Amino acid sequence: MNQDEIAAGKLAQQKGQSVDIKAYGKKLVTDHSSSDQEVTAAAKKAGISPSDSALTANDKEMMRVDKNKMDQIKRMSGAEFDRTFAQVLAQDHEHMISLLRDHKGDLQSPELKTLVDNTIPVLEKHKDLARKALRNSPPPANLGRTPNRR
Repeated sequence: MNQDEIAAGKLAQQKGQSVDIKAYGKKLVTDHSSSDQEVTAAAKKAGISPSDSALTANDKEMMRVDKNKMDQIKRMSGAEFDRTFAQVLAQDHEHMISLLRDHKGDLQSPELKTLVDNTIPVLEKHKDLARKALRNSPPPANLGRTPNRR
């Protein structure tokens, strides 16, 4: 999961138009690279290998939808990219926060529970940064409406 966020962050740094999106992308790469190392270390200490086999069908579906949205974003540019990227990443982080909260009780390892406790605030910060970038982005040029002519 961290690898997807790292890739998204790199995409934002490459294709982002606004300073907010580029900075957000950099933050995603930094934080999720660190998190990836922490997950690996905690899993090793707990004697398990990180995998998505423990995810429910609903969790996997949410992740599939998020991946499809990212595939669509890759084809966008400019303000449309920035706005859609911020929207999708805010939702993506909300999904991940829910997933971690929903499954924390299933964890047996104290190291993994601590990791979840430490990760949720970082993800909430990422969600907030995405929402801030969305608020700061210009509205779409045309929402598909035709102007009223009288």
